[in-house]
Order: sequence, then structure tokens, then C-alpha cells
Amino acid sequence: MPPVEKCVHVTRNNRFVKLNALPVPQQGQAPPPTYAAETSRVATEIAKVKAQVKNDEEQERALNALGDASRGKDLQYDRIQSEYANFNQYKEDVKNVKNVSDSLKPLRPPTAPSSDLEIERRKIIEAQQPQFFFIQLVLALLVTALISYVILPAEYAHGVAFLLLSVAISFGFFLRR
Repeated sequence: MPPVEKCVHVTRNNRFVKLNALPVPQQGQAPPPTYAAETSRVATEIAKVKAQVKNDEEQERALNALGDASRGKDLQYDRIQSEYANFNQYKEDVKNVKNVSDSLKPLRPPTAPSSDLEIERRKIIEAQQPQFFFIQLVLALLVTALISYVILPAEYAHGVAFLLLSVAISFGFFLRR
């Protein structure tokens, strides 16, 4: 069977008539009898399509005659439907993002609480700073030992100086930390 062509009447429903391909007659020859049959078939099909188009137009006029109020409601309904469709699309996107973020591995908790880190940092800083109280106490005992040599006789000064310096050394052991 030869390829089928279409003759289309563009409307809302796009009515059409199928055309059958016929052989092209040679110049000077009479058209074959299939031309007459195809022409009559196409004419009846075109008449049917015109009737359907006319019927469609009448139905559209009748719908328009129902009133603009119902059409306004239809337009509002269509607008709400399109907004809802957009909302659903965004809702699906949000749901997909949430599913992806839930599927990701959660962050690892810190190895030590921040308060413990702060306490350790303070201890390190305090350990690096010199202990001025200890230094002042040792210097005061050393000066007292030297003054004892100036004020006291030598036989007593040696014992007092030994006693003061041993106290300074014990402070060094016990007050260091």
C-alpha cells in the first residue's frame, strides 16, 4: 500500500483527512479511475470534518454563553492547580534533599569535650609561666641568710644561714607545683 498523507484542519482537536498516494499520470494520458474514487472519498471525508468542526465551534460558543463567571472560576481553579503543582514539585525537591542529608554519615562527636580542652590549655599556660611567689620567697630567705652574716656573730651565722637555706630548698621542693 502506498504511503498515507494527511490533510489537517487545525482546531482544538486537530481534525484531519487521510490522503492516499496515487500514481502520477503521464502527460497527455487520462487520469486513472482511482482518481475519481479518491476524489469522491476525500470530498465526503472533508464534509464530515467540516461538520465536526462546525459542531465543535457551536459547542464552544455554547460554553462561552454560559457566562464569564464560571470561566473566571475555572481560570482561578486552573491557577490554583498550577500553583499546587509547583508547590508539589518543590516539596518533592525538599524531600529529596532531606533524604540525601539523612543518608550522609553524621559528624563524629569531638574526641574531648571543649571544657576539658580549655582546662588542659590553662594548665599548660600556667606551667610555662614562672612562679613569682616562689622566686620572691627564695630570694627573701637568701637575703635573710646574708643579713644574718652581717648582724650575727660568725659562729651563730653559719647555723642560721644553714637553717634558712635548707628551708629555701624545701620550699623549692614543695612549692614548685
